[in-house]
Amino acid sequence: MYKFASVSPVVLLATASFSLLPIISLLADELPQNIQSSLTLLGNTGTKPTCEPTKFVGEPFFTVETILQNQTRDYTFDSAGVPVNIQVFREELPTPVELVLQQELNDTTAIASISRSFESGEPVFEIELRSNNTDRLLIVNPDGRIIAREIPPSALPNRVQKGIQKNLGALQIDKVLQCKENDSTYFTIGLLNGDFSKWVTVDDSGTFSEQEERVSITAVPAPVRTSILNKAGANEHLRILRKVVSNDVFFEIWILQAQKVEFFWVDSSGTMSLEHP
Repeated sequence: MYKFASVSPVVLLATASFSLLPIISLLADELPQNIQSSLTLLGNTGTKPTCEPTKFVGEPFFTVETILQNQTRDYTFDSAGVPVNIQVFREELPTPVELVLQQELNDTTAIASISRSFESGEPVFEIELRSNNTDRLLIVNPDGRIIAREIPPSALPNRVQKGIQKNLGALQIDKVLQCKENDSTYFTIGLLNGDFSKWVTVDDSGTFSEQEERVSITAVPAPVRTSILNKAGANEHLRILRKVVSNDVFFEIWILQAQKVEFFWVDSSGTMSLEHP
């Protein structure tokens, strides 16, 4: 979750940052049914016989090596079968992103992985940089603007750590992204308690501005559920994010359609929009 320009954050899912569970060897027809149907929607022509269960800030995912348009590529799916990360090859990067990457690389820093995800419906590039056996995430928009840079939790200012402990004491800090916009610095923080996780945005004074967590269709208010189902129909490939921004609650919905992910937003009254609030 991080800010994109002046809009609200979204969950970050970078494949190389996932904690890998033991690899489970699955034949293509033994993959979870929703993953199989997702691959079909994406135009898959085959899969390798392995699927890697992964976790990112407590949330489970599946990373599957696919063959699409005669090219092997990793896709990371959430438990609903929505692709949240797509492997990108370096030669596919837009020139502004490549120029940023060149400035980051040196004798001790190499590329661990590159993937494309979405923030508020817009594409972003997530680059894992490896230095001294440690991977750190760099988030760049297609125009070459660095949106976020991962830092160790110990680098958080004390007042930010105290603010989290005071307001969310039961949750432990799992991942920290430092973001800058104009002259302001803020932090997007992944918090974890067992299988429950959420993301918060905190400024450098320790003031909370945004919160986000993934929810199920059964956990949203009835008007919101009705709007989602009216739009999605029988499509079960839905990723629903509940966001709180300045005390306003709305829901961001990712839906897998034929060969692409589409987005829409619903406020707490059930009013739907195709544009980010």
